[in-house]
Amino acid sequence: MNKQQVDQFVMRYLESKQCHIIEKGSDHVVVQLSPEADRELTNRHYYWNFVERTGASPETMRLTFVFDMEKYEQAKAKNKEKENKMNTDTILGRYLGITPLAGPQRTIQQDMTFGSIKLEQLFQVVQQKGKYINLYEVPSETSVSESTAYMSWLGVNFKVEFTSDLKRSEIHSLGICLSTGEIQTDFHHTALQMKLTTKMPPNTHIRPTISLERAVSELQKYIIQKVKVVDQKWALDAHDRLNEEILRIQTYYKDLIAAAEEEDKQEVEGLFENRLQEIKRQYEPKIQVSVINCGFFSLLCDDH
Repeated sequence: MNKQQVDQFVMRYLESKQCHIIEKGSDHVVVQLSPEADRELTNRHYYWNFVERTGASPETMRLTFVFDMEKYEQAKAKNKEKENKMNTDTILGRYLGITPLAGPQRTIQQDMTFGSIKLEQLFQVVQQKGKYINLYEVPSETSVSESTAYMSWLGVNFKVEFTSDLKRSEIHSLGICLSTGEIQTDFHHTALQMKLTTKMPPNTHIRPTISLERAVSELQKYIIQKVKVVDQKWALDAHDRLNEEILRIQTYYKDLIAAAEEEDKQEVEGLFENRLQEIKRQYEPKIQVSVINCGFFSLLCDDH
């Protein structure tokens, strides 16, 4: 993710949690967290337990999220220089030295560049909170006399990981219509183009659906078939590297075992076996499929 993508991601989160944006710059945002966001991001469990027990009005934290630390620090230094000059130009400043101006409430600064601890925490919060959703497409026109029909779709974002000593992953976004069994690829992109709401609009109904178990089974079959037709060169190359590493380890330990005293041979052979197992765990090719998130999407029928 680049700086702009991180910026957009963070702002979408803050807006969805109804946080108060105090200041927004190209490289940072100053925000007063909402109670919900404060609970999720600040790890102040004891404080929020106290608020719940006593019924006290919560005081949320003010944070500065920085998307480009170098540019932000440069801008902050320039502002500090201007502030010092303004202080010096006052009467008290000329006779008594620099007197600090009353500044805004102190904020805690957080690095939000890709790979930072705080951004990783935000990813985990969003992933956990958004793991399951239920959304309805908003009708462009609603009829008073005729109910609008929905067809339910199960949308699932799969992560397929190809791991050995090297690692790569693919995201497959699939949707299956629970009325017809049709499977659509790139379903996440399709959903992004639609206006969706968490509440079922009035004067609408949902057509009969197939069972959830059947839908999940069909998606599993589809993703397994996708994995089966992937070019196997990555796995063959991993096996070649594994065999080379095993040969190297065998050559190394063969001399050690031969040279070891009789009472030490068993220990050295144990070290050799442990090292072989480590190498196999590291180099053997594996494919892992996991679900990132999923949800039910009630989409308007083509014939509505």
